[in-house]
Amino acid sequence: MARLSTALGATRDYPFEGAGMTDVHRTTSGAWQFLCTHGERVNATLRADGWHAYAYCRKCPPEALQPVLDAIERGLPISSPQDEGAKQEVRQEKAPPGQDGAGHAGRDGGQRAKDEPDDSYSAGRNGNAQVANDDFLRRMPPNSEDAEKAVLGAIFLEDEAIGRIPWLTVEMFYREVHREIYKAMLTLRSSAKPIDIVTMRAVLERAGKWGFVSPQYLAEILVFVPGSSNIEHYAAIVRDMSIKRQVAERAAELVSLAYNGVTADALIGELQSIASRTSEVATIQDIGWEGFDDAVLANDEYLKRTPVIDKLCYSHAVSLITGGKHAGKSTLARWMAVCVAKGWPVLGREVTQGPVFYIASEDETMAARQELIRLGWRKDDPLRFFPATNVDDPDKFLGRLADEIRRYRVIFVVLDMLFDFVRIADEMSYAGTRAALGKIQNVASLSGAHMLPIHHAPKNAQIGDATVAALGSQGLAARVSPIILVRRFGPGVHSISSTGVRDPRGQALVESRLLRNEDGSVVLGGAFKNYMLAEVYAERVMDILDGEDGSEYTATDMAQALDISYQIASKCLSLLYKQGLVGRRGDGKKRRPFVYSKIISGANDLGESGNMAVNDTAINMNPDDDRNSGRFGYKD
Repeated sequence: MARLSTALGATRDYPFEGAGMTDVHRTTSGAWQFLCTHGERVNATLRADGWHAYAYCRKCPPEALQPVLDAIERGLPISSPQDEGAKQEVRQEKAPPGQDGAGHAGRDGGQRAKDEPDDSYSAGRNGNAQVANDDFLRRMPPNSEDAEKAVLGAIFLEDEAIGRIPWLTVEMFYREVHREIYKAMLTLRSSAKPIDIVTMRAVLERAGKWGFVSPQYLAEILVFVPGSSNIEHYAAIVRDMSIKRQVAERAAELVSLAYNGVTADALIGELQSIASRTSEVATIQDIGWEGFDDAVLANDEYLKRTPVIDKLCYSHAVSLITGGKHAGKSTLARWMAVCVAKGWPVLGREVTQGPVFYIASEDETMAARQELIRLGWRKDDPLRFFPATNVDDPDKFLGRLADEIRRYRVIFVVLDMLFDFVRIADEMSYAGTRAALGKIQNVASLSGAHMLPIHHAPKNAQIGDATVAALGSQGLAARVSPIILVRRFGPGVHSISSTGVRDPRGQALVESRLLRNEDGSVVLGGAFKNYMLAEVYAERVMDILDGEDGSEYTATDMAQALDISYQIASKCLSLLYKQGLVGRRGDGKKRRPFVYSKIISGANDLGESGNMAVNDTAINMNPDDDRNSGRFGYKD
């Protein structure tokens, strides 16, 4: 029992159960004093409004002071948070004008009603101060209940998500019920057990908290967020609110000391001490410097990434296919998706078989479905197709996509086309394109899959360098590895190349012919050489020679007429001559170059096949037969 003199002069005994406070009395100045559990003399002050009391003890936690303060404020023997009815009755009697006193509930530091404000902010959860300023008394301490629930809900959805926020501590949560839940989650993680409602109940029962944390509340948290991809953002809000509360409580300490007659020098010393502690609070996340051993371990982890397509596409990474209109980039991506799903080699490289997502924008949906089926997609293949016709918010979609990838353990994702899944106001902005691609990289990093968006090259461009081929800023090239460039030079003549691969195990694609088999599959031909473009210009050369009887052209003349290189013009005329399609005179020397002309004789027409051979490659001279060679043209 502690003996307390009330504000009315009466003397009564108050059962401060477990508080251990003694010698509670009122001084001649009107302040209250008592001895804390450590034997320290503590001053407690009742404000002029007769409503709020506050105190500060450097050695006692705020909850230890709370029963005495409650009794001082109310003049009632309230010794525990359960005496709520008596508290509420006194609040109604003693509340200042314009207040009903309801905000004084929940100062026990535990759970409060969801919508009940705490305008007293006495003691708090993370500090030792009693607030002595009416502005503080009427405000809810900084907190975000939604962010706290989102963090816990994300961990329920994915156990490993808790590992992405190692800096978040139990004390950073505002609500006591959330603290207990997070503490139980950390216990389960430390023992390598799954985190779900069943395992949580076992931990909470052992801690005597099951009931305080109800199964209904756990179920509410479980469905509070759609996914776990944004847990770092939610946790950062919880951390920031915790810092704000601690900073406010530090300031409250100074207010309390100033009102309790502390000397100016002592107050300045305390200010410096509080500033130092506040600085420590604000540096919760240190810069993650790496030492040598950490760097070696990080590199080892990096090299453990799975090669989805050997030496080209790795897990946790983003690559990009680009090319002009009808270059064949979408067909290549679809063939890659089918090959990964089936475990077939692609582009001459082995693959890791696994589940695949193919996500097509609205204008690509029908063509993508048809071609995937034609390329070999079958019912039992682990390939899922999603027509992205209802993606109103790309950012939210990417957040859900990361969760779906983890759910189905997908290793390869095709996004057809890039700008349908990221918002870029200015495609020529380096910062804008880099930030937009960063969102896709986040999905790859969080899910572990390899992401392959498809993107356009500038119109009518024949850029041979994959680094600069993609439409937009170099911010694209800075974010992805590799960029795969598909080029179309004419009917049946396509090439493929790539930038270097950042992974040291990677190997870039050297520019090669891209060929298509009759069954629709795509294969690499030999190394691409400029003379192969002779196939493209053969018909145009014949048209020029047919334009005027008796006209003659050297390779230099033809190059100028077609605006092509001398090498291509010379090779094209030479091939036509070897096929007997054009005549030639001269000896090919500097002073007597070869001169080519049309052959009038009918015996030198195209003949029955209409084809001529270029390094064992069948060249179709009849455009009507181009359908037989497929979109990618001719085979080796």
